[in-house]
Amino acid sequence: MFTNMLVVSEIVQEAHEKIGLEIDSSPHKMRIISSKKQEISFYNNKEKSVYHLISGEIELRSTNSNLIVLNVYAPAIIGLSSIFTSNDLFYINTVTDVELVSIPMSELVKTANEKNLWMYISTIMSHYLDVCYLRDSILYQDSVYNVIKNHLEILWRFKRDKLDEISVFDFILNRTPVSRSSLNKVLKDLVSGGYIKMNRGKLVEMNKLPSGY
Repeated sequence: MFTNMLVVSEIVQEAHEKIGLEIDSSPHKMRIISSKKQEISFYNNKEKSVYHLISGEIELRSTNSNLIVLNVYAPAIIGLSSIFTSNDLFYINTVTDVELVSIPMSELVKTANEKNLWMYISTIMSHYLDVCYLRDSILYQDSVYNVIKNHLEILWRFKRDKLDEISVFDFILNRTPVSRSSLNKVLKDLVSGGYIKMNRGKLVEMNKLPSGY
């Protein structure tokens, strides 16, 4: 289910491309080239901005908890969730070297009114809403074990080269309020039970996980 939700439909792709072209062609645009592990705010000179992620991967992190809410891969539009509010809920953390173009949110609203772009904006926001709803359904479980189990199953769907780069501890602790001690205990028990194999903190093998713990 999680994998299917992250598949971007042609309609959503078209919406990202259309809004991306408008951002890239704006006379108010600002181009940003950033290395990995850098924080980028949605505010520029106290004015909220919207971004077109042209290349690379970023994390949207909560300003309150610093937990990762969502990983976003180029090409994508970022920042529409607060288009009509002053809430400062997220910030960008770069996972790789990235290239972005930003414009003031007010300019995007003006352009959307002039060129009737609201269907494209609504399509993008609807997709992000679906993904965040799924994330919450995975995160808010009746036990710590189920939260860990769900995230292990998500992680195991990654390609091998990506798995070799990701620490299981970092992946889960950066996305959930699970404590390190609880995570360590569950992982040790899963290794002892033959359900998973780990090497230097990386997940190298996983069988079907038990439904309960």
